[in-house]
Amino acid sequence: MLPPYQTMASLTWRQYLAHFDIILYGHLLFSLPVLILAWYFKGWFPLPDAVEVVEQFWPNLPIQLAIDYGASFLTCITIVMVIVAMQRAIKRQPASFGSVLAEAWSLYPIVFLLSVIEFVWTVSGLAVLIIPGILISICLAFAIPAFVWYRRSPWQALQRSVSLVQAHFWITAFYILLTQLLVSVVVLLITWGLPTTFWFNVFSAWLAAVCASYYTVFTVILFNILETIERKK
Repeated sequence: MLPPYQTMASLTWRQYLAHFDIILYGHLLFSLPVLILAWYFKGWFPLPDAVEVVEQFWPNLPIQLAIDYGASFLTCITIVMVIVAMQRAIKRQPASFGSVLAEAWSLYPIVFLLSVIEFVWTVSGLAVLIIPGILISICLAFAIPAFVWYRRSPWQALQRSVSLVQAHFWITAFYILLTQLLVSVVVLLITWGLPTTFWFNVFSAWLAAVCASYYTVFTVILFNILETIERKK
């Protein structure tokens, strides 16, 4: 039985604050430069202010989306750093920024691969209907934690994520979707009303990345609780 969502959220918040230095430095070192480049290149493909037909978005909108997703793949090392820092804290191992970064860097290629696989499968589901895409994203939510935490192979990590979600589908889906919604609302409130100039766009995207690390912490905690429940069966 999973703890109430309030308990999960409180625990996540404490862990988020406990590892905020890793989160902040990681996003400063990796996310910020990538976001600067991403918004620079997106400026080459501006979207029209007033759109009368959908065709006016073509081809700039797909290009901008490709740049956004490319940036997320490149910066997924920050996700690995958060997971490694949490694991080192539990094992009472040194969790300095340098040691966390070194371990995260060695795991980054596989995490990059898992991120691409998750993206391709989710987009494929969304292309058919919206609901299959959402279901796929939920089922694969624990793939990266399963790989980083237990050093499973990519295929084993994907399988473990799917099996954990299937065993507790409704409550897990509710927790994941609710957390995604809450993080999105927080990001919207923080960035609401900011100017849409280049540097403010970069700053807004960077703040969104820092806030999104809360979701990473939440999924790691939820993953470990589900693992514990399954081992006790």
